[in-house]
Amino acid sequence: MDGQISWTDDDIKAALIDLDPWALQVTDASNTNPVIVTTASPHGMSDGGLVNIQGVVGNLRANGLHEVVVVGPLELELVGSSGNGDYISGGLAVDMSSPEFLDDIPTISVVATSESLEGARIEGPVAYADPIRFEDVTGPVVRAVVIFKNTNNPTTSRLIGYFDRGTNLPLTPNGFPVQLNWNNQGLFKLSQ
Repeated sequence: MDGQISWTDDDIKAALIDLDPWALQVTDASNTNPVIVTTASPHGMSDGGLVNIQGVVGNLRANGLHEVVVVGPLELELVGSSGNGDYISGGLAVDMSSPEFLDDIPTISVVATSESLEGARIEGPVAYADPIRFEDVTGPVVRAVVIFKNTNNPTTSRLIGYFDRGTNLPLTPNGFPVQLNWNNQGLFKLSQ
């Protein structure tokens, strides 16, 4: 596989993701400069890795994509960060250093997969597509969406994008269809 992706010619799909089986629980985010995040179980990360954190309440600057320096097996320094409040609760941390293919995401985390994108087009630097519909979605809370090049084999289905911020995320499926709509920046809104 050469790693090339054509937004308009390849079979591109989206998947709704439950982060709980994939992410580590955050148990603390220090109100320091830089922020030190503590996870409930060993993170296994290396210096220079990337972690995506969402859902921290209190010290909101812990949320987002950060380069890390390993402080200990449960602690990560968020490079360039500075705390803005005491940690209150919550948080999920996803190691973004290595996910490259669909099978890098635990199968149990995939709540639903879309049909192939239609109406894919490039306008300037932004990729768009027609709204993506997921039929009758049930299961755990959706906290992220991934876009991937479908090869019908998860080990070669290359990840294109990971989104955990968007209108209506997180989303609790209720058995109804879910639709992903692109906005004028090429980002999306989920609706049921």
